[in-house]
Amino acid sequence: MSGLESIDLVNLGKALMLWLLVAIIIEEVCNVVFNWKVYINSGLVGKGLKTPFIFVVSLVVSASFGIDIFKALMAPIGVTIESGPVSYLLTAALLNGGSGTVYRVFNRVREGKTKLTGGG
Repeated sequence: MSGLESIDLVNLGKALMLWLLVAIIIEEVCNVVFNWKVYINSGLVGKGLKTPFIFVVSLVVSASFGIDIFKALMAPIGVTIESGPVSYLLTAALLNGGSGTVYRVFNRVREGKTKLTGGG
């Protein structure tokens, strides 16, 4: 089974759900800004500022509220880390991908589990 039995799938699912919920909230908050007439008329549309803006918002939210998705994703596979600047930066990067990234990661985990267990 190649170490699959040591993965805590319940807590991995909880970490993915946390990631999804926070990503959706940040997406919606940022959409308010990006759909705001002031932003649209500012000349900033199409200047490549959305990604850095979402990254900064994600970093501020994760560090301010102690939301460490990277730490939560590592724990179920047996990696213990302390929350800190690096894990919050990685959390911001994960959140920057949005809910679509969570879905892709979930599918990759599911596909990997299927391959390792030899079934569906």
